[in-house]
Amino acid sequence: MKHRFLFILFLTLIACGRKSSLSQAKTEPLDLPHPVYFTIPQRSTSALPGSDGRIMLSLGDITMGQVTTTLAWKDGRELAPSRSLQENDIIAFSLGGRDYTLKLQRLENHLIGMDYAHFELRETSSSRLWTYSLPHPFFHPLLHILPAEISS
Repeated sequence: MKHRFLFILFLTLIACGRKSSLSQAKTEPLDLPHPVYFTIPQRSTSALPGSDGRIMLSLGDITMGQVTTTLAWKDGRELAPSRSLQENDIIAFSLGGRDYTLKLQRLENHLIGMDYAHFELRETSSSRLWTYSLPHPFFHPLLHILPAEISS
């Protein structure tokens, strides 16, 4: 009886450890070296780039300049609320302590044949921004001060 109890306790501890590692894998950030541009056909589901198949992007029918978009975990739980997107609309979400934006760049709606949605996925966390900042327009390169600092 004592051995049976220890065996059940051992299996429980192993199962708890396994759940922890699985949930930890789900919250890992996306593997994106830079912004990713990709295309998905209407009425389909595809893995989000950089997610290693953990996150799925589903599209409905592209019609009248919009498409219903769902961003969800592979098991079906929503990562961001399902909504209708038009060109230049953004879905913002966080994962593993990093922030991301999924932007609907363009919709291709053909009279005959398949329709497509073109997306841009980028990290917006301050740790890895992919935008290049230009110097302040009033920054003087020799003085290294801004006009506000001159007056104070």
